[in-house]
Order: sequence, then structure tokens, then C-alpha cells
Amino acid sequence: NMILVNETERFLDDHFENRPGDPFFAYVALGSAHAPHSPPYSYLDGEPVAGETPTRFLDVLKEMDLVVGSLVQSIERRGIADDTIIIFTSDNGGLPSHATSSEDLGHFTGGPLRGYKSTIFEGGHRVPFIMRQDGVFPAGEERTQVVGLNDVFATLCEIAGVDIPSGSAVDSVSFADYVESNDSTGLREYLGVWKFVNKGPDWAIRHKNYKLNYFSGTNTTALYDLDADIGETTDLSSDPSKQSLIQAMQDEMLRLRPE
Repeated sequence: NMILVNETERFLDDHFENRPGDPFFAYVALGSAHAPHSPPYSYLDGEPVAGETPTRFLDVLKEMDLVVGSLVQSIERRGIADDTIIIFTSDNGGLPSHATSSEDLGHFTGGPLRGYKSTIFEGGHRVPFIMRQDGVFPAGEERTQVVGLNDVFATLCEIAGVDIPSGSAVDSVSFADYVESNDSTGLREYLGVWKFVNKGPDWAIRHKNYKLNYFSGTNTTALYDLDADIGETTDLSSDPSKQSLIQAMQDEMLRLRPE
């Protein structure tokens, strides 16, 4: 992770020395907090890391916090925070408890969410998503509508004034107006996720506050109202009043699913 900090600094130095008038894009994929958890003895500035918290997993999270801070400071130091979009997110949910050894300490990677990385429950794919551009995106605000990481492509293209190439990003829906002004017009109505297993794909689809899960191994579905049941504990799929909703969500998933 610290190597990535140094590489990003070198990239930015080179860019502003040789191409100061051009835009830049830096995709910085950190190793935190994948196993094995091997925290460094200290950070770039000498701050201790390993052994500073009760578990190696939490040490790695501390390092990640320091890394993100360094990357943000590199933008601020160059005075380009008002002309740079910063995104912090994850490509999957948190680790299971046996992989962190930290739940007895009150740290749950998914908070109240059920499941973990590689499952179709919310804990498998519901992730933090933070955007910043000083003077453009409102600071300290939250958004509640559903967006997917696949929507980042169309969103950044719209903000940057770049046309999406024909045939690209066919599953990407821009949420640029939603970030800037909380205008939810045009946002996606459904978001699907898949997990490919031997008997076929497990999948889940989200529509407003409802989430429908399908498990290929048992050929069963479960419906949850996430507004009332964020932990996905109460299955509503047998409720007669929900059958038309379930059918509509199944039909949409058939339309969205990979070929």
C-alpha cells in the first residue's frame, strides 16, 4: 500500500511537470484489507502500525486510513481539490468473522448487514461509496438511492463532458445530477448482482426498498424489505400481496442477467 502511495506521487509529479494542461486518471487499488493481514512495522512517516491495535486485521485498517489520508493530502497539497474527483469505495463486502478475529472487539466488517464477501446478501456487495470535489459536490451530505459501481463509468463521463463510446458501458447509468444536487431523476430502478456457483448463478435484485434473493442450489427465493429489515431476517416471499412485485423483479433479472 505504501508503494502505491509513492507510485501515485511520482505519477502526479510527472504529470504536472510534463502534461500540466491535460486531465489525469489515477486508479489506486489497495491491498487492504485482503488476507493475509501483514501490517507494516511503521508507516512512511514513521508512525507505528503493527501491534498498535488488538488484531492484525485492525492494524491493516489503520494503515489503509493512513494511505487514504496521504493520497488525499497529495491532491490538497497541489491545490487541485476543486478540480479533482476523489472516489473511495470497495469492490466487495467485508470479510467473514473468522478472517478478521475482531468481532469480539465490537468490529463487524458489514455492520448490521447479513453475509460477507462472495455472498448475495447485503454484506456481500453493499459497500461504502464516498465522492469529493471541493466546491462542486456538497460536503457532508448523504444519498440514499441505489447506484452500482458499474454506474461510475457513465457518471464520470457526464461530469467530464466525454461521450460514451458506442457499445461501451451498456449497463451504466449516470448519477451525476444526484451527486451534485440530490436530483434523483433518471436513476436506475433495478440493480442486480450475481454469484456463479456449480449449480448455476445465485442472484439478487434490488428495487426501491425491496430485495429479492435467488439461491440456485435449492431453487428458492427470498424477499426482504430493507427499509424495515436491513439484516435480511424476515422473508416476505410467501406474502400474497407481494407476488406481483416478485414476478416483476424476476422478469427484470431475466432481462439483466448475463448471457
